[in-house]
Amino acid sequence: MKKSGNKNILKIAALTSMSIFTLFTCFSAAIAWYVGIKNNNESANDMKIENCNGILEKMSIHQLEVDNEFIRDSSRSIIGFNFNPTPVSEVTIDWSRGSAIYDATTPSLGQYSLLQKTNPLLLVFEFVDNIQDRDIQIDASCSQTYTADQYESMASSTGNPLSWVIKYSHITYTSSVNYSILSSDLTGEGHFAEVDQEGNLTAFNKDKQFYSGSGTNAIKYVCIVLDYYEDAMTYFYTVNLGKAFLNDIEHDVQFYCDWTMVV
Repeated sequence: MKKSGNKNILKIAALTSMSIFTLFTCFSAAIAWYVGIKNNNESANDMKIENCNGILEKMSIHQLEVDNEFIRDSSRSIIGFNFNPTPVSEVTIDWSRGSAIYDATTPSLGQYSLLQKTNPLLLVFEFVDNIQDRDIQIDASCSQTYTADQYESMASSTGNPLSWVIKYSHITYTSSVNYSILSSDLTGEGHFAEVDQEGNLTAFNKDKQFYSGSGTNAIKYVCIVLDYYEDAMTYFYTVNLGKAFLNDIEHDVQFYCDWTMVV
């Protein structure tokens, strides 16, 4: 799986008097329906985070390890992920100085193909010390609600909402992050799109909670795993079957992040 090496500039806007932090960074995905596709996504859009109550200390984005991406069982089935502890993008907030320290790189989900349907990203939210789990909530809101018809009428090769085909789950840590994560340890799976057993898109919810804490245990890290939602991806492919951009073996189909996260 070839990762994109392109770099883009992060734009930071921090209003310390209001305790709002917004990160604009590149974040995208791509699909390839043919085994031979080598190129990865070249287009991207903004991912936004608002730190409304000042408890977020750092947010980092991690891709899979190169050549050691997956944890497999004895039958070679994928049962987990090995994420690179070194982030591909990172933002540290220093409210006392009213500034943010950041690295500028292009985070991206890997390619989706019929033979490789999982290629997640790990978002690590690091909070200030002594924050109780019940005080942490990570909301995600899309710009609009989409209909089943729009999966066909709006579809293109150059830019589709990533919320159409994404799923999320989480794991929390009290002291340090384990970057080798078993799928069985992830909880709270959800997605913006709802697809029934017949493969039909039945609903799209533009407002979702990536994480909602409970209890009084101290939490230092909330890790969100973003991956492709296979049922929604299959629906996208089915309703656009026969279109030229799906038959183009030289280019991937591009997706862009279309939601804002509020912590």
